Amino acid sequence: IYQHFPIVKVSLPEIEVSEESKYTISGVKGKNTILRKFETSVGDLSVRHEFFADSLPVPGDLMQKFGSEIDMESLSWVTEHPFKSESDYEVLEYIYKNTEFRQNYDDFIFTDKIVGDDGFIMAHVGKSPFQILLYELMGAEKCYLELFSNPDKVRSLFKVIYNHQKRKYILAAKSPAKVIWVPDNLTSMLTPP
Repeated sequence: IYQHFPIVKVSLPEIEVSEESKYTISGVKGKNTILRKFETSVGDLSVRHEFFADSLPVPGDLMQKFGSEIDMESLSWVTEHPFKSESDYEVLEYIYKNTEFRQNYDDFIFTDKIVGDDGFIMAHVGKSPFQILLYELMGAEKCYLELFSNPDKVRSLFKVIYNHQKRKYILAAKSPAKVIWVPDNLTSMLTPP
C-alpha cells in the first residue's frame, strides 16, 4: 500500500523558502538536521526537522514537512516548530493564504499503472486543520496553552488552515484516486473531547 502519494502539488510563490542541512555523525550513528526558513512580507518563520539515519521508522515518526513543495510526509521529528510567539499568527496565516495548489493526477495515473494489481495507492492530503496546529505548527503543549491564552487567534488561524485544506481536499476529491488519506493521530491523550 502506497499511502503517501501527493495527489496535490504545492507552491509558495509569495514566500522565499530556504533550507540548510547539517549532517552529524557520531560513531555509527548519524542524523540530518534541516532548518527551513520562510521569509514573507509580514515576517519570517523557521522550522527544524531531524532525520535519523540509523533508526527504522514507526508510524509516529511520519511528520508533515511544513513548507515543502510536494506537501507530503517524510520520516522526521519536528524539533523546532514554526510557531514560537504570538507574532507568528500573522505570518502563518499569510503563508496558508498564499499557498497555491495544482493537481498531480497525471503522476498518480502513471504510478497506478506501474503498481497495477500488485498494490494500492492512497491519495495523501495531509492532516485535518486542528491536527496541523497540534502536530506540525505548534506542538501539543504550546497548542493547548495558546488555545487557552489566545482562543480568538487560534480560531482565526484554524479557519485559514481549514480553507487551505478544503481547497486541497476538493482537488483530491476530483482526482482519479479511489481512497483519500487524511492521517490524523486522534488519541485521547493528545486530542481530548
